[in-house]
Amino acid sequence: MRLGAYDFRPGGLPTLITLVLLAFLIGLGVWQLDRAEQKRSLLAQWQQRRDAPPQALESVLSGNAERFTRVVARGKFDDDHQFLLDNRIQNNRPGFHVLTPLKLANGDGAILVNRGWVPMGEGRSDLPEVPAPEGAVRVVGGLASSPQTGIRMGPADRGDQSWPKIVQHVEPKRIRKQLGYPVRSQVIRLDPDASGGFQRDWGASVPFGPERHLGYAFQWFALAATLLVIYVAVNIKRRKDKHGIPHGE
Repeated sequence: MRLGAYDFRPGGLPTLITLVLLAFLIGLGVWQLDRAEQKRSLLAQWQQRRDAPPQALESVLSGNAERFTRVVARGKFDDDHQFLLDNRIQNNRPGFHVLTPLKLANGDGAILVNRGWVPMGEGRSDLPEVPAPEGAVRVVGGLASSPQTGIRMGPADRGDQSWPKIVQHVEPKRIRKQLGYPVRSQVIRLDPDASGGFQRDWGASVPFGPERHLGYAFQWFALAATLLVIYVAVNIKRRKDKHGIPHGE
């Protein structure tokens, strides 16, 4: 192919490889743009539902419970059987999230309430004091799925009989067996301004916002553009006249 004073003659195999890599890189960029849009939608839902008035827990659970819905529940805390969710970092300090079972007043089992973050003591045997309010309580917070962790290494806890239990991740079936009564698989994240909790700064449960996905998308598109420039530069040559002198010189 002649392009003015230049010849563009790429080989078949390099062209095929370049096209495959271009499609792959552009696909990754488009995927990151889609992920960014999903994060925007998720954050918008969280903002909308965070500011909405709370609904009765029973009515929410009887239907299709939506993520981040604010609920109100009544019952009594099981102060004797609490869980400390390990490896929760806040302000670069290790600590725990305190998960306390709330026995529902209507007798329909219990639900875990995440009452917030507490710092770790000097060691694993130095557990923090996490007293729960006594008597009948009214709990208001956001309904969330059970807290998750990354790669699960081993069982959720050591399997001993001590309380509170340090757990690496939440397994609803295991918790029901340990408590001896029904427990919902969801968790209520106690409102930041509610009493009876610890440090709380709840977000939308996303590891990072849409901006990082946009940055990743830019990187993939930039790589695609660089690949295209290299492909053209390697395969384009200035034509020479019959004396071997490049055209234009």
